[in-house]
Parts: sequence; structure tokens; C-alpha cells
Amino acid sequence: MLVMQNAMEPSIQVEQPWPAHASPSAFLTAEDEGGSIVGRCGLEVKPMTDMGITPSASGIYGQGSSEESQPRVLLRELVVEERCRRQGLGRKLCMQCEAVARSWGFDEIMLFVDERNTNAVALYEKIGYAFVVPPSPPSENAVVDFFRKVTADPVAMRKQLGR
Repeated sequence: MLVMQNAMEPSIQVEQPWPAHASPSAFLTAEDEGGSIVGRCGLEVKPMTDMGITPSASGIYGQGSSEESQPRVLLRELVVEERCRRQGLGRKLCMQCEAVARSWGFDEIMLFVDERNTNAVALYEKIGYAFVVPPSPPSENAVVDFFRKVTADPVAMRKQLGR
């Protein structure tokens, strides 16, 4: 277990492999000075295409695709307690995830985010993530716009990691 800590800042622990996940995987937690968890996220290596599509056991996803899936690092479920947001903790968790991904020999990291979560999208863009495919522009169809507002529409983002 790796612990990163500065005075007056939450510590970040990295557990590898992520419990109940195959290796390589990791579970990162951020704890405040009192030991309470105030943030967390996970990393796992999954077979995905360059577009972020995970082939299913039946092969439905990616059928007809000229692109083969390959192992890619996926940053998952980044959550920071509300009282600790906008203080750099999400950024620190992402940076630690990127360091772990590099230590595994990967040069990119991917994630999925609900495009309506503007705060998360802004964080990811600020630290160098880019949309794999740009989000859909607003529609002139009221029914389409309604469903976009009420349903989760996760989109893939990627960041190239420097060595």
C-alpha cells in the first residue's frame, strides 16, 4: 500500500490489485487527517477499442468494426465528498491514477463521464483529457432533448501519458 501525504492534505492510499478484481487493477482512497475517506476511484485494465467500446462475450459490440480491442487502463468511479470538492483532491487522485498506469507500462488512460456533469468534464479537460468523440450538439427535436436531459449519456475521454 502506497501512502502520499502532505501536511493538512488528505492522504492517498493505493491498493493493488483492487479487491475482487484481477490484476492489474487498483483502488485509490483519499483520507482526511481523522482517517475518514473523502475521495476514491478505481483503475482497471480492460480490453477496449480506441473509441472506448468494450467487446461483450457475445461479440455484439465492435461487430463490423475494423478496430481491434486491446488492453487499456480505465479510470473508474472518481468520487470526492462534497465538502472536499474544488480543493484539488479530484485532480490529485487523477494524477496518482496516471502514475499507476505509467508504472504498469501504459501510455494512455481512458474514462467515461456523463456529459451533463459539467464540473467533472471541466476537471478532466483542465488536466488534459479530451473527448474521444465530441458530445452531441443540442437537437432541435424536443423529444431528443428531453431524453438527453433525463438519461445518463456517458462519453469516453482519453489522455496520453508522458513518460
